[in-house]
Formats: sequence, C-alpha cells, structure tokens
Amino acid sequence: MRSFQISCLTVLLAACGARHPLPEPTEPLVSTARGALPATPPALGADEDASLPTVRHIRLETGLTVRHVHQEGWPTTTVYLVSARGGEVYPRTEAGLSRLSNWSLARTASGLLEGIVVASRVNGEASSLGATVLPEQVAGLLAALGRVVTDASPPDEVIEDIRIAQLNSMRDYQRSSGGAARMTSLENLYGSRHHLAGSPWGDVDVVADTSPADVRAAAAGRWSPSSSALVVVGDIDPQTLDSLAAESFASFVDRPGQSPSIPRPQDRPSRSVMAFHDGGEAADIVLSDRGPRIDADDSLAFQALMVLAGGHFSSRINQSLRVQHTLTYGAHAGYKASRFAGTYSLELTVPNDAVEETLEILEEQLHGLHQTPPTSAELARVKRLLESSLRAALDDNSRTASRIAYGWVRGQPRDLFTERMAAIRALTSEQLHAAALEWVRPGEVPIVVAGDLNTIKPRRNLDQFGDVRIFTFQFEDD
Repeated sequence: MRSFQISCLTVLLAACGARHPLPEPTEPLVSTARGALPATPPALGADEDASLPTVRHIRLETGLTVRHVHQEGWPTTTVYLVSARGGEVYPRTEAGLSRLSNWSLARTASGLLEGIVVASRVNGEASSLGATVLPEQVAGLLAALGRVVTDASPPDEVIEDIRIAQLNSMRDYQRSSGGAARMTSLENLYGSRHHLAGSPWGDVDVVADTSPADVRAAAAGRWSPSSSALVVVGDIDPQTLDSLAAESFASFVDRPGQSPSIPRPQDRPSRSVMAFHDGGEAADIVLSDRGPRIDADDSLAFQALMVLAGGHFSSRINQSLRVQHTLTYGAHAGYKASRFAGTYSLELTVPNDAVEETLEILEEQLHGLHQTPPTSAELARVKRLLESSLRAALDDNSRTASRIAYGWVRGQPRDLFTERMAAIRALTSEQLHAAALEWVRPGEVPIVVAGDLNTIKPRRNLDQFGDVRIFTFQFEDD
C-alpha cells in the first residue's frame, strides 16, 4: 500500500468555480478550445458567410431527430449520436456512473466494427457516442450505434475493462497538483466534490462498487429517441442517410428515463487559497467563479470578455504576467457554460516563490476589467479571434457535428452558425464591460493554489487573502 499526504493552507473569504475541459480516456469528437492563438488572425469578410453550413432537419417515425450537413467531396463523415438526458447524475450515489455506462456502450459498439473506435463523452447536459469514418463505413457505424443504444446491455467483461481504466484515470488525476487544485475549486463552487461536468473523475468508491446490472440500467435510462439526436456531417446524400438511419434505429423506442439532479454554482461559496505540500517547484493557480448560462443574453459578451482577459497570448493578463513581469509562459482564461449553469476560470503555473506576486497581479487585472472597458483595438482583436475560432471549428466535420449536436441539446436554431457569426460581429465594448460588471468580482473571486506549502508559506504572506488554516489530505493505493 502506498500513501502520501498533502498539507493545505486555506483562506476563506467569499466564492469559487470551474475550469477548462479535461482529457478523457475516450476523448469526444470535439473539445472546447483551450489555448490561446499566438497572433491575431486577419479580419474575415462578410462574403465568406456563404460557406457556413446549412443544416437539414428531420424526425424519424421513432421520434429520433436527424440533423444533417451534406459536405460534398469531403473524404470522411462524422456520425454523432447525442442524448439530452444522458448527462452526468451528480449525487454521490451515482457520481461517475454515467461515464462508466456510456464508455461501456462505446466499447461495445467498437467491438461490432472493424478498425473503428467509437468515442464517448459525458458532461453535465448530454452524453454522446460517435466516430469519424470513411464513406463506406457509415452504414456499419449507424447499425452499431443503433444496436447498442437499443439494447443498452454492455457485457460484463467490457464494463470491467472500462471500470479499471476509469478508476486509473480518476486516481491519477486526483493526485496531480493541477487536478487537486481544480477539484478543490469545483467542490468550493458547487458545494460538492462530485460535480463531474467535463472532468475525468468521480467518486472512486461508487465506480469501484457499482454492479454491471446498475451500469446497464444507467445506460438504458439515458438513451431514448425522443431525447436523442443523430448528427451526420459529410459526403452522404439525404436519401441514403434517411434510409440507413430509419433502418438502424427502427427498434430504438422510448423507455422510462432518469431525471438527473443538476447542480448549480452556489451564490456565495467560500473563497480559498490552498497550498498542497507536494514538494514540487511550481504551483498551479486556479481562479474561478460563476458565469452566465449558455442561453443567457450576455453569454457571448462574457465569452468575449474571457478572450480579452486571458484567451490569447496578447490578452491583458498574459501581457502583464508573461511580458511585463516574466512570471509565467502564459495564463488561460476559460468559460464553460451549459443550459444549466456557467462558470469561468483563470489558470496558470508559476514558481512557488512567485505565488503572492502573481495573485496580486491577477487581482489588479480583475479590477482593470471593471475600470477599463475594451478599447476599439481590443474589441476588434477579440471579435477576429472569435470569428476565426468559429471558422476553424467548421473546417473539421467532427467539430461541426459537435456544435450542431449541442445546439440541438440547447434548443438553438438550425442556422446557429449564421446567427453566431452575426452576433460576434455585433458585439460592442459596452456589452463586454457590462458582462464584467455583472460577473467578475474583484477581491472576491475564489483562488486555489496547489504547490509546495513549505516553499510558499515561509516566504510569502498569504494572510492578506484571508484567515489561514492548515489541514491534510491523504490518498492511498490499494
């Protein structure tokens, strides 16, 4: 048995948050972009809007929605099946079960195919299964997906393989400095350590002890045609697709489903500064707090604000930390939102002995978002980055499929690409400033620091960030 302790210092003041998407053992078809663009892309002309995809929408007799983009001449096709009630269930009793059940379905589908690995994703609002394949493989993939969600009965041996992989992923993540910081941040924001949206961890005991029968019941309860959509992007004509989809999902029928308990960030969670005694030379810093939901009027403006703050190499925070003070290679600002909740985070890594100076600079930059609205040059740069990001996502059919699928889950219109581009171009400095005043709380944004307590505490006075207390975490390997 191997064990180790993590000593922590915590500072309590007032609030906390989320983080950027994390890698999963089977990465989804699409992940939210997490890094910054090294340079500002050129402006895009309105005449390029003709290239935005047109989404065809039908509903099969079973109730399954089909959304299709015919990309003539594309060498591959993405097939993406998404369930709006397939998201993670959050109480401790089921923490991690949705991932275990959906990964098991993905592995089962892969076993029905030759040379195709079906990917799985589970987050707070949806589950998905899918792959990008050659045109001649589309029929087989559709048949495999239809079979596994209809049966919802992954074999015991598949469940055990996925269980082992998931436990290893969860334990490794929880024992990393960055993982510990993000877990603590989520726990502080949601009042529970079992908020699983976008992170590859859950309750180890739940995943270890859940029976195969419970896994199959969870799979069955999350997949029904009336709450699911099939998204296909590639060179397949509508008539062929409609015929294959109707045949593949002919036996896919509605059944009783589960209504997940959806967590929402607390209004005033505790502010924390924590130092984990792991002996490393660097500290991971996470500042996070509540943000607008994805369907809020100021959601896009807030996303643009995060780009302004830390979404690219020349953003305000990176200019200060990276260029003026040479404290870090770069910080990342992320905004993660669903139809249930929104959170944002600022993340970076610095030497242990630079923690206090870094926190002071971050506080100054957050105050600056309140005090100084975006200049015309900053606004133009942010809009070009958002436009470029949307264009880049549409250059890959799997990313296009992901946007369409989550647009369906969130009730967004079929012409969401055109609407999104128009909304980006219409953004104003006043909208970004209003979003900052509404959601950014200088002096109150929660902080989590994961680093070497023995290096940080004696050299730096963290008492200015609150009342310090020391406690210990202990993890063990069986």
